[in-house]
Amino acid sequence: MAEIRPFKISVSDEVLSDLKVRLNLARFPVNIDLPPSDEWAYGTPEHRVKDLVKHWKTSFDWRKIEADINAKLPQFTTPIDAGEPHGDLDIHFVHKRSNNPHVVPLLFVHGWPGNFLEVSKILEPLINPSDAKSPSFHVVAPSLPGYVFSEASKYPGIGLNATSDIFDRLMKKLGYNHYIAQGGDWGSMVVKALATLAYGLTDSPTGLLAWIYEKLYDWSDNYPWTSDEIITWVMLYWISIAGPVGSVRYYKENKPGPSDAGSEATKVNLATSKVPIGVSVFPKELFKPPEGWAGIAQPVKYFKRHDSGGHFAAYEKPDLLVDDIRKFSEIIIKEDKLLWPQLN
Repeated sequence: MAEIRPFKISVSDEVLSDLKVRLNLARFPVNIDLPPSDEWAYGTPEHRVKDLVKHWKTSFDWRKIEADINAKLPQFTTPIDAGEPHGDLDIHFVHKRSNNPHVVPLLFVHGWPGNFLEVSKILEPLINPSDAKSPSFHVVAPSLPGYVFSEASKYPGIGLNATSDIFDRLMKKLGYNHYIAQGGDWGSMVVKALATLAYGLTDSPTGLLAWIYEKLYDWSDNYPWTSDEIITWVMLYWISIAGPVGSVRYYKENKPGPSDAGSEATKVNLATSKVPIGVSVFPKELFKPPEGWAGIAQPVKYFKRHDSGGHFAAYEKPDLLVDDIRKFSEIIIKEDKLLWPQLN
């Protein structure tokens, strides 16, 4: 079996020097004069982008961020067979095991424009619960194929079904034959079952910043993003081994073709399964299903509608999500004994 290799983020000086040149050459669009209440109506406001670019050039310390991530998150890479014609893809993942006696393996899958850092605030609470009687978890948080440090295929076809198969093979390679999974956005569909834009995002860090920052603002529930947090998330797309286009490709792979009855995402959402699910609904999430709809395709064992939180729930409201995962797990482990005695 191919080896599992420890991984540390180490961006070359050349990449950082090139980034600085591009930031210094940034051109900004003509500002639209809008009242403060409407300043986001046309996308990310110019003054906010300018302020962030200035911080990026003068104050942001990537080397410190890089060291902090490496110190806090145990990361690995390993080749996983993605089938023909793709062959092995090198998949990046965070993996941390609990020392507690009652352990459930958990696959945590991020979405877009998120990344593996979404697991950072819930990792320790999941591994070491304050209540010793509560379930704890061995946590595996991979980067989607083509995202950040996970390799993208040279061929089309790595959509939701292929990704779910890749991650299932990853879990089994780690020794977890039975596990629960949590995901939001693409992650929720992975666990359930724009090429033109790419040129601008690959060439312009400022354009990438404006594009991702708009989503962080619009899709979160008044989360107080710091300048360092915003730029760190943008950096992870900028330094991605597949470039920013790697994440954009995921939309193409799941878009219906002219002869398709529906996209792969639609087919996955409509597919029926006996695998039980838990649903957490946050008010600023993009898709908020009624409880009755959530159970059409799969048996819902846990449903919780929250009063706050958004698209990045693991990052915005880690305590709420950890509580939901734990309550869902307590229900499931009573019904599925295969989940409980995992590699203790």
